[in-house]
Amino acid sequence: MHLPQIGYGTFYATDKVRLKAALHYAIEECGIRSIDTAWSYFNQEIIGETLQEIFSKGIITRKDIFITSKLWNTHHRPDLVEKELLQTYHQHELI
Repeated sequence: MHLPQIGYGTFYATDKVRLKAALHYAIEECGIRSIDTAWSYFNQEIIGETLQEIFSKGIITRKDIFITSKLWNTHHRPDLVEKELLQTYHQHELI
């Protein structure tokens, strides 16, 4: 397993139709296997929905893609990290 050198950034990508189309193209046509996002981008649910569509086509599986997210500044305390991680997984429909 290795982290791809090129990924798809989703900062300011909140238009659902455009983001979904861009993700489908990036993953299905360009072979992108790394998605960068964050809670503060307000698009994690769109990304999760799109990933499920792509997974259901059999193009890739969950094991084929890396999701990079970030903790909000006030959530860096050790007692909050696991909760935030699980929330990220759920928003991306990864568990």
